[in-house]
Amino acid sequence: MESKQDLLDFIALTESGEIDCYDPNRPVSEHNGVVISRIQDNEWNFNQYNNKKYPKSKYKLKWKEEEHNPLLLKDLRRRADYLFNYDHHDEEDESIKYDRKGVTKSVIVSDMNKVLSIFTCFKGTNINNLGALSHPIVWGMVEDEIARREMGVITIEGYLTAICRLMDANKFIPEHEHFVVNISRSALAVQLVAEGKEERGSTPTIIPEVYSTVLAKIIGTVENAHENIKDWSLTTQEYALKNGITAQEAYAQKKLITAICFNSCISFTGCRISELVTFHNNSYHEIEVLGIRAPLLSGTTTKLESGVGRDDVWCCAPICEKAIEVIHSIWEKERKEPDNISELPAYYWKRKGGFAGDISSKKKPINLDTGNMTSLLEFASNAYGIVYNPEWEESYESLNSNVLPDRDPRRLNNEGVTAWHFSTHTWRRSFAHFGVGNGIVSLASVKQQFKHLCISMTGIYSASSDIIALLGINDDPLLKKELDNARKEYNDEYLSKTFSDENLASGGFAETVLGDITEPSVVSEEKYQSLVKSTQRAARSTGYGRCFGEEKCDLNHVFEPSGCIESNCSNLSINHEEAARWKERHRKMSASVMRMLENNMINPNVFGREISDIRAAEKIMTDHRIEFTKFEGVLPVCQA
Repeated sequence: MESKQDLLDFIALTESGEIDCYDPNRPVSEHNGVVISRIQDNEWNFNQYNNKKYPKSKYKLKWKEEEHNPLLLKDLRRRADYLFNYDHHDEEDESIKYDRKGVTKSVIVSDMNKVLSIFTCFKGTNINNLGALSHPIVWGMVEDEIARREMGVITIEGYLTAICRLMDANKFIPEHEHFVVNISRSALAVQLVAEGKEERGSTPTIIPEVYSTVLAKIIGTVENAHENIKDWSLTTQEYALKNGITAQEAYAQKKLITAICFNSCISFTGCRISELVTFHNNSYHEIEVLGIRAPLLSGTTTKLESGVGRDDVWCCAPICEKAIEVIHSIWEKERKEPDNISELPAYYWKRKGGFAGDISSKKKPINLDTGNMTSLLEFASNAYGIVYNPEWEESYESLNSNVLPDRDPRRLNNEGVTAWHFSTHTWRRSFAHFGVGNGIVSLASVKQQFKHLCISMTGIYSASSDIIALLGINDDPLLKKELDNARKEYNDEYLSKTFSDENLASGGFAETVLGDITEPSVVSEEKYQSLVKSTQRAARSTGYGRCFGEEKCDLNHVFEPSGCIESNCSNLSINHEEAARWKERHRKMSASVMRMLENNMINPNVFGREISDIRAAEKIMTDHRIEFTKFEGVLPVCQA
């Protein structure tokens, strides 16, 4: 199943409940010519195979109609019959017998009991045929149910094995009803254990009355810290002396700001704690879609199937840029590795007399792994001071009726006041609730945002930009038409802004249209309208330039566009506003490369890539007559 529409079509096709080759009177268990159980019976008995006198229950399978979707249960009976009696249905074909060694009737009974236990999640749904499990969204319901039960890794592997055994029955049913799922059972089990502990039913969702307040506090704190970033960049001892406090108090304040900045990243992405620590000082990016700037955070996660690190991206909010800058700067002078934001400096404190609270000596730095980051975020939680109002009870119960008492976020603080406690995974669950619950994005988009193992972008397509897919725009013809119209309107505005005022434009596209643009040029309305009609729709933008080539771009969208700039690509246009962004980018890239050179932390490959972007920025600034300082860093000969 390749799309959301495929799933809808499949559901429509199977909603009648008619199951091919299903005969309620078919014998499923016989002994010496006597029928013991039929397919419609509420109990299937296979004790004729119980040669070692195990308990009879080990060879009995019970079907509890009241706990299931009745139509889905009928399909499961059909497939289970094939598993028990594969040799009767296709006596001449040996192909399904290759993996039957050790798969006794008791093993199949045990597996089907596991399947029946999990598939109670489909009661009341319109999932009437197991073929629907081939779609990632439906399979995700199975994952959710397994994770919700908070079982161990080995137990979950057993459940996944049992469910996957149903694929053995594909041989006997129509191809369009096949159940196929490609998973690494051991890897998925590990992830589902983690998710079961972190994000299932017992984890509270932040109620709206609290959510808006705490996000405002986080944003305000981060913005204030960013405005005073020079002060926060002082060492702990320097900050203490400047503010007339002890070094221990200064350290606590810096640690709290760090915690809140990390909290802003997790609250505006919904990422896991383990992913949060992968963000680095250059993680924040912005790209532009239909005139809307889309902020992103990038980091490296480990793909469970292979254990190999991969680059990932999360949609976020602009405040994350300031948070990342503060996180990077606040301890830069005190870290062993200045750019390593997962390193938190630590100190021993003097305890006696007038020296109490001064630094005694430096400890081994704290490595912000999952456990330490959890502690850090809980430190921030205690500082928010959200007092719980009894009038919010209705709101709380509507969102958190299943929260276990030991995870209740309403807790008495040291002053005896009921305050809201923010457990670390609260942010992830709340992100999902307010994203999906308010229709901002689709379920599959959140699966992508959350980097679940079985990520599905199925049913979510972009008209031309990957970020639209991340934001959850479905493959709807009317919606695509609206997007195309919106894109055309934005392109018209872009062209008007770029070519019909006194701002410079650069890039091969501008030169092609305007010829010599060494001087500011104003395009007449007649020429502008002609330009609009003859111009292809813009297909890519990162906020640093716009490509008018769509998929036919000369350079196949080598974009972010240093390659396009070097080759003077005829489809690339950069207006003055975009060029100004290149200046700031040039400053950051130059500073970053110089730090790497000074610390002997750069190799020729990295240097080559970075210098290419730096020189591209310098060309743009030259074209737009923007003042800048040329980057003069040189890779040492010994590294070449």
